[in-house]
Amino acid sequence: LERALGELYDHHAHLGTNTRQSPRLVPSQTDLIAMWSDGRAIIAAVRADSAAERAGVQRGMQVLAIDGERVETAVDRMTPKYLQRDDPAARTWALQTALAGRHERATIRLRTRLGDSIREFEFAPTYPAPTSLLTHRTVGNVGVVHIHHSLGQQALVAQFDQALAE
Repeated sequence: LERALGELYDHHAHLGTNTRQSPRLVPSQTDLIAMWSDGRAIIAAVRADSAAERAGVQRGMQVLAIDGERVETAVDRMTPKYLQRDDPAARTWALQTALAGRHERATIRLRTRLGDSIREFEFAPTYPAPTSLLTHRTVGNVGVVHIHHSLGQQALVAQFDQALAE
């Protein structure tokens, strides 16, 4: 079913459960955000205080390999199979999914290039649990509710209702 959902190439489409073979959820369970630039996979952002940041992964690095596989091969394996035409959004989704890895792998190995320097990194992806499910405040007479990474947290419904009441 996860492969079938992959045909939608939408990180919001998931089964709501994870097996050991399931891909980690993007963006909440990944340390890195990447994009394609001139056919190269480039790190666009590194989660602050993440294992990837502590390992030394930096914004602007080109990803050459993920877990010992050329980045193009890893991405091709994740790219939806039933596209009627090349779709850059599908390739970006596949890149993000490949970089996030699967739950069965405790670490992610990357080979990167920055300028003339090629470096290898290994890190265990981190995704800290939010300290609260949501925060809220009033700006003038407008209520602002910020929902944090609360996937699968049923308590969010009651906290949202309480925030609206306040």
